[in-house]
Amino acid sequence: MTDLALVLTTLIWGSTFITVKDALEHISPMRFVLLRFGVAAVVLFAVAILARARFDRATWRAGALASLPFFLSFLTQTFGLVWASPATSAFLTGFSVVLVPVFSVVFLGRAIEAWTWAGAIAALVGLGALSVRGDWTIGPGELWTIGTAIAVACHVLVLERVAPGKSAIALTAVQVLGCTVWALLCLPLDALLLKGGATLRGLFEPLPSATLLAVLYMGCAATALAFFLQTWAQARMSAVRVGVLFTLEPVFALMFSIALGRERFTPRTLVGMALILAGMLLVETLGRRGPRATA
Repeated sequence: MTDLALVLTTLIWGSTFITVKDALEHISPMRFVLLRFGVAAVVLFAVAILARARFDRATWRAGALASLPFFLSFLTQTFGLVWASPATSAFLTGFSVVLVPVFSVVFLGRAIEAWTWAGAIAALVGLGALSVRGDWTIGPGELWTIGTAIAVACHVLVLERVAPGKSAIALTAVQVLGCTVWALLCLPLDALLLKGGATLRGLFEPLPSATLLAVLYMGCAATALAFFLQTWAQARMSAVRVGVLFTLEPVFALMFSIALGRERFTPRTLVGMALILAGMLLVETLGRRGPRATA
């Protein structure tokens, strides 16, 4: 059940790269992030109150701590999508799959079983086969999105430590509320990094209907629902397994790009997808039979 929850999460996220890329033609990045998390916060707190979720001090502390890397992952990814293509953004974000076990060793002193390393390496090679093209140069969009991978990996590890024992819906609501506050504080970045951007006065100016629908979809489905599923599932599995399952996100993103006529299959595309799936299978089968990781 936990695996299915994360697969659904990555399916939703895979659909968001094109959605955000198109929306950024009509709305500045931080305004989009702020409205997205504002919508999600309202939805999540309404559901949490109706469900009588437990908002104790530990949940507020954990959510506040996790909200910073959570927010940074969206700040960097959204600004990255100003310049990077949806597929490139998805695959560079997937680099967090490799950073999760590396950070586990470096910061948590954790021993990772050999099959998990093999699965993570296979996934990395697959991501490289799918994403590395052209003359090997890195533009501003790619640089921003590498920051996304770092922030996502940190968020995965923080959640693994703070999520157990907490109400999943309450913890997700607190994280999203924290992201809304961070986005409000960072609203001036639009004007600093781009030629124009949102201000508090212009925050609620009318949007094109398609952009408004994108904000609602990103707030309700891609944030409120998807991150509730992630928080619920991550309290029940290791961060490394979560990281490898996240390799499905760029695969789904590529599939949506192909369906909308923005990508086409090549031999390298097929090899990359096969390697990512092989990495997942290694961790989910042989990796489970190895010795347990120790913290």
